[in-house]
Amino acid sequence: MVKKWWLALLLPILVLTACDEIADAYDEYDEDDEAYYDDEAAYDEENFDAEFYDAAEAPATGSDECPFDEPDDYDLTCGYLSVPENRAVSGSRQIQIAYVIVHADDGDEQPPVVYLAGGPGGSAIDDFVANPEGWEYPFTEERDLVLVDQRGTGYSWPTLDCPELSEDVEFSDENPEVVCHDRLVDEGIDLAAYNSAENAADIAALRVELGYDSWDLL
Repeated sequence: MVKKWWLALLLPILVLTACDEIADAYDEYDEDDEAYYDDEAAYDEENFDAEFYDAAEAPATGSDECPFDEPDDYDLTCGYLSVPENRAVSGSRQIQIAYVIVHADDGDEQPPVVYLAGGPGGSAIDDFVANPEGWEYPFTEERDLVLVDQRGTGYSWPTLDCPELSEDVEFSDENPEVVCHDRLVDEGIDLAAYNSAENAADIAALRVELGYDSWDLL
């Protein structure tokens, strides 16, 4: 009991000490310090392969051609849904949300299951393509499995991939994240629109477009 009493007193002290250390670290941070941030970031053009970084062309909405080698023995429907990049901006350009439907074996009218990859930034479609047998659960016998690459990821367009971070490419700049950010902005991508609220709206729009009354999120 005595030991527990001392622990109860010691814990708040440790927490306060940790908070003070974090506060001191923030006080030491200077956004003008090049060690933290460099808004004049520039890549070494000699090591830059322009073709490697070119943005992919937007796929056609409703395309039924799968953008990967289809595994055998699976009934798949592939497509793209066109949605506004930023629903809060009038006249916002359209982007494409890639999806794949793995049709149920018995075709019963059960609510489908929709899978979104984590990360953030993972590709739900690639998760399936890499190991389709790993998705053979009892529920897939009677429910469609809908794989969706969330905006900015996987086979959706545009993609927010940052090949600038690859170890295979050498940059003279120490802040490849800034290089990637600036490139995406130069391509006309509204980075503020790639958020959870827009993702949720995309998924709701896709459910309506595919004609499902409801579905379950995996």
